[in-house]
Amino acid sequence: MKKKPVLVVALLFRRKGAIGGMAQRFAKLADFMAKRGNPVQLFSTKSVIEHLALDATRAIKLNDSKPVFSVLNLFVLFWVVLRVLFGSYSRVHLAGGGGKFAGIVFAAARLSRTPVSCTFGARTLDMASYGREKDKAAWIKLLNAVDKIDVLNPGHTLQRWQAKISVSPCSFLANAIEPAEPPKTKDPLVIFCGSLERNKNPMLALEIFDRVCNLAGRKLGEKLELIFFGKGQKEQELREAIAKLNLNSNREAAKIEDFALYFQKLRRASVFLSLQEHDNYPSQSLMEAMILGCKTLCTADGDTKLMFGNTVNNRVVDSRNPDDFAVDLLELLQDEGFCEANANHINLNHNIERFAEYFSDFCGIRNEANS
Repeated sequence: MKKKPVLVVALLFRRKGAIGGMAQRFAKLADFMAKRGNPVQLFSTKSVIEHLALDATRAIKLNDSKPVFSVLNLFVLFWVVLRVLFGSYSRVHLAGGGGKFAGIVFAAARLSRTPVSCTFGARTLDMASYGREKDKAAWIKLLNAVDKIDVLNPGHTLQRWQAKISVSPCSFLANAIEPAEPPKTKDPLVIFCGSLERNKNPMLALEIFDRVCNLAGRKLGEKLELIFFGKGQKEQELREAIAKLNLNSNREAAKIEDFALYFQKLRRASVFLSLQEHDNYPSQSLMEAMILGCKTLCTADGDTKLMFGNTVNNRVVDSRNPDDFAVDLLELLQDEGFCEANANHINLNHNIERFAEYFSDFCGIRNEANS
């Protein structure tokens, strides 16, 4: 008898951006497992599937190039809900909290008594909800309702749900990064990639860079460059601070670039900054930087140190004072080489094959191709 598939709900709408997101990672996972013969069905959005170059014929997808509540999207949602109500799936797994569409699928699963699990991709409730009480309450409601919780962080603070929790052994890269001949030397370029929000500390990144430019001396200082990739509430404040720094430097030392240039610049960059509150483990952008041979400078919160095989090429600082980061950043910039140790660490420890084996056990999936 053919086993019912697991429905992986991984929704990220185009208007929310496509830089990162748990939805992308689980869309890639579902596609990978389905191709491998596992009974897995993906419910995602057209922009995610196209961005990750997934097999669109295997997925149920919403067209987010049109209004979210278009007739076509409502029909697709209705069809998914009917399948859930009639017990077509062995489990529904929510990649994160979801949203209105995921909430409707969740309600249908509860009515049909289909088991529902979710992934909590943060260390604390405050981190997952960005400190917003409404979002925090929604997470608590979801965590109370599901029967299983996949958690990324070993140092999570969800003790009240401990009986439901499984901690994944790793993460993996959502974006496919084309292999390329690594540059023998890196440019004195520093990258910050993430939402330009308070909890990501983009202003701290600029302050650290300013200190380093002053410490570096004329020969290196005139070559140093900082590029930001991201959007958010801090963007205007950051642009004004960048303009002031550039005016004082008499050159374009820092700027905000379009994400289309991200991987091109990251390949040439020497150091990547990951400065967010609560935790940097296992940050997608941090893994992307490491696999492309960047050294990293991070805030020390939570499980951050678990990202690294060594602290020679990676520095973890327990502070929010830019002066405390500046000497470490300057030392990292003085090593111009491709950081092979970081690339090897991500390849070995954070790969999709390893996570898929864990997720198969988590969901009780057996490989139909081998049965």
